[in-house]
Amino acid sequence: YFSPAGVTTCKDCPAGYYQVGVGQSTCTECSKGKFSSDTNQESDSTCESCEVLGHFCPPGTSSATANQCAIGTYSDQSGASECKICTQGQYQTEKGKDACVGCDVGMFLSDQGVSPVNHDQESDCQVCPSNTYNEQTGQQSCIGCKEDHILQDSGTLATLHNSESQCLLSCAAGKYFKEE
Repeated sequence: YFSPAGVTTCKDCPAGYYQVGVGQSTCTECSKGKFSSDTNQESDSTCESCEVLGHFCPPGTSSATANQCAIGTYSDQSGASECKICTQGQYQTEKGKDACVGCDVGMFLSDQGVSPVNHDQESDCQVCPSNTYNEQTGQQSCIGCKEDHILQDSGTLATLHNSESQCLLSCAAGKYFKEE
């Protein structure tokens, strides 16, 4: 790195940057997915892989923990240059995480990971609507009750939609239910 006209000293490349050549006026950023906490580096090979899960390293990063994943996102692999948005059925309320949390049974989240704001709080999960249930966590949709069965709750409590057994037999007109 060299100094512009009128400047009498050369400066070290800052952390997150390097310079291969002599007499240059700028430094080059460490590649995406890498960082360097040291100054005065001479090649990209001195930049280290971003290994801390829940974090990411865009070009020019000076620390493996400089950039936490935002809420609604996660990073589950080393060398990440960006975080992933939580997928269908999942959310994340904390920064710097390596995984998302699945919606509870009786609930769903159908957004396909378009925006983190649709996956950044537990309330993004919705209770299954009437005539549906969900017996597993982290689901993108609910399962409909069998034919001739109903679940009359209109999505008020997840605990009323967490099992197929909550779908009750509904007799057609002209018939009635008789226990045997």
